[in-house]
Amino acid sequence: MMKVPWLLFLVFSLSGCPTTSEDDDVSEDDGLDDDASDDDAADDDTTDDDDVADDDTSDDDSAGDDDDDSASPSYTAVTANWGHSCAIREDDAAVCWGMDADGQATPPGGVFTQISAGGMHTCGLRMNDLVECWGAGAGSLFDYGQSVPPQDDFLQVSAGGTHTCGIKLDLTVSCWGDDSDGQATAPEGEFFMVRAGERHSCGLRLDGTAECWGYDFVGQATPTPGNYVDISGHSRHRAEFRPSRLT
Repeated sequence: MMKVPWLLFLVFSLSGCPTTSEDDDVSEDDGLDDDASDDDAADDDTTDDDDVADDDTSDDDSAGDDDDDSASPSYTAVTANWGHSCAIREDDAAVCWGMDADGQATPPGGVFTQISAGGMHTCGLRMNDLVECWGAGAGSLFDYGQSVPPQDDFLQVSAGGTHTCGIKLDLTVSCWGDDSDGQATAPEGEFFMVRAGERHSCGLRLDGTAECWGYDFVGQATPTPGNYVDISGHSRHRAEFRPSRLT
């Protein structure tokens, strides 16, 4: 047998050894690129999630703003008469709406503890217990002096058709304005409530009995005997509220 020279054997042996190919290097580089792409995709997902969260928060804020804008104002008292109404807001400011021919629906600024709408005027009780009225005054066809209260301290005020009544600190009743039917001539004695109607007035005595004065064409100034806790009068009628009885 012919022997192969050792040099040729060495060449053949070296040519058969495994070597690292360029393709393998490219594959590894591709693998790195794939990993980087996966990281970028994860970052994109995170960005998308943040954007969605921000959008949701914006929507919530917008909804909250809409709720605030559409919220109705709150009031602590309301009154109505001929053609206008008034109320006291939670901040104690007076607001009015409706007929304003004589300024009866244009209240002054400041705070009030009570408010009462009359025929063509309105009156309110200030924090210092003084009565302030607005509406029918000098130059008005309905000016009977009902918007010019005395400078006394009051506990309560009630505006009627063309007159006004109030209870002073000494619990006596004082009325001013139109007295053509005796509606502004209050009886003597102590009262804890007074209501001025169109042409008559009614009050509640300390014992709960009702007493009325003024125009009595259909009996609106002739109260039903009894004891009451509240009373209300307008044009040709009145309403009294008896104490509730529990059985």
